[in-house]
Amino acid sequence: MKRFSLKFLFAASTLVILFAGYSQWRRQNILRQVHEIELLGGKVELANNYRDHLWQRRPTKGRLTIGPLPDSSSAPQAQLTRQKMEALGITDISTTIFW
Repeated sequence: MKRFSLKFLFAASTLVILFAGYSQWRRQNILRQVHEIELLGGKVELANNYRDHLWQRRPTKGRLTIGPLPDSSSAPQAQLTRQKMEALGITDISTTIFW
């Protein structure tokens, strides 16, 4: 039977706790950014599998809808939404314009 020292068990549990804390901080940060994008009118396809609760994957697809009448007031908001999507790491952004 293997025996482990108390120092080893303390170090191992500390590493597990630090990983779990960082992964949840990362998950909440990604979810907050996705929520900000959705408030601006964008839509993000966020992976929500069982493993994403342990390590949230960054989204890669998003949709930006402009309309119904794109005017000078909606253009800056659309540009800000696109910038936030790109900052989050979304590489596949489709844009829909309603006239």
